[in-house]
Amino acid sequence: MSELNIVKMMEKVNRTFISVTGHSISFMDSEGRSVLPFNLNIFSEFCKYVINSEKGGPKCMECNKMIGSDSEDLSPRISQCYMGLTIITIPIVISGKCNYSITCGQMLMAGEEEEFFQELRFKASELDLDRKKLISFGRRVKVVRERDINTIMMFLSLLAEYISITETQLEMAEQHTKQLEDMIKLEKNLRETQFRFLQAQISPHFLFNTLNLVTRVALKEKADKTADLIYSLSELLRRSYKTPHHSCTLSEEFHHIDSYLYIQRMRYSGLLTTEIFIEEEVENTMLPIFSLQPFVENAMIHGIEPLNRKGYIAVSAVRADDKVLIRIIDNGAGMQQEMVERILKGQIEPSRVQTSGMGIKNVKERLDLVFG
Repeated sequence: MSELNIVKMMEKVNRTFISVTGHSISFMDSEGRSVLPFNLNIFSEFCKYVINSEKGGPKCMECNKMIGSDSEDLSPRISQCYMGLTIITIPIVISGKCNYSITCGQMLMAGEEEEFFQELRFKASELDLDRKKLISFGRRVKVVRERDINTIMMFLSLLAEYISITETQLEMAEQHTKQLEDMIKLEKNLRETQFRFLQAQISPHFLFNTLNLVTRVALKEKADKTADLIYSLSELLRRSYKTPHHSCTLSEEFHHIDSYLYIQRMRYSGLLTTEIFIEEEVENTMLPIFSLQPFVENAMIHGIEPLNRKGYIAVSAVRADDKVLIRIIDNGAGMQQEMVERILKGQIEPSRVQTSGMGIKNVKERLDLVFG
């Protein structure tokens, strides 16, 4: 794919994203430089104030260079800028290399407000900025929940995948771009509700219609694996809109895990083997929704991902006397019993960056509440 085509696609994605959400994304090269013309107007008042300052501007440039320097890391990641704001970085992989990244920032992760404003007092002094003005601008920064951060990452990953397609596929996809843009215009209420994208403001109706459209395009182009991948992601997103206080059957929970593991198998391309088994007599057992997901994600992130060999995860549910026995087994790095006990006691939480936001301790408390 030519660089000109890539830039054109980035411009189109950026225009559509801004028109629908009212928020911007940036495209960075491997050196941390903006691929598209720099536009200060897309930044928040907080970021403008820092960028325009004599000492703050260079700090922002250093931050961008650090994002570019991680170009060998092909996985989506979350980090913090020098000022403490959250940055989502999605690599755009073309021919096995990451020459570009999508970044989305200018937001604050929920729960970090107190630490953020404490640090601002020191940052103001360090950068010779007006403390009151900096804090005032900081209070206008959007606060985003962890679950919504994960949703944004998934959505931006789809955009990155779309940009990464071959030049031949791009020509075919451009015929459908107008259909996507027309559909966006027909969603008149999306602009009024700011697409429900940030701060749990993403429109399920629009998102699922868009994913269905992309699935149909993939099937038409005979990209069956891509269609299956998008379908699995749709199932995950659809379920994420259900409140954690809802209950579901064990069969539904296993279906959700199956969708998640399918995406991971595609991601690791033959380096991950999974098995799922549930006895028919326990399929209708009721339990709180998302009771098993954190354990499976924990097995992936802390057990399988650090491996330098093929990974294996098995999830099963069988009747054991008058109880249901659920096993989640992996061939990962393992964990000391002492660490397990500390996690269950809430003394250590798994990484909040990549998990569903519902820690193991949280699941234990909900299960105790339901089953005693």
